Amino acid sequence: PITVGGGACLADVNLDAGLDLSDVQAFGAGVVNQTGDGDVNGDGSYDLADIQVFISDFNNCGLL
Repeated sequence: PITVGGGACLADVNLDAGLDLSDVQAFGAGVVNQTGDGDVNGDGSYDLADIQVFISDFNNCGLL
């Protein structure tokens, strides 16, 4: 996993200070079930914008 500092990155969905498969699974389940974990940009919608933010942050947060 990539260490990111617990919650400092929107892609750290489970707030364990690491980016790994559990974050991807939690995000995916959140989008499918339309729960809080799927709305990473906080706009109240579960859409492609959330997927874009999640992927971007997942790729870039390890660089912080």
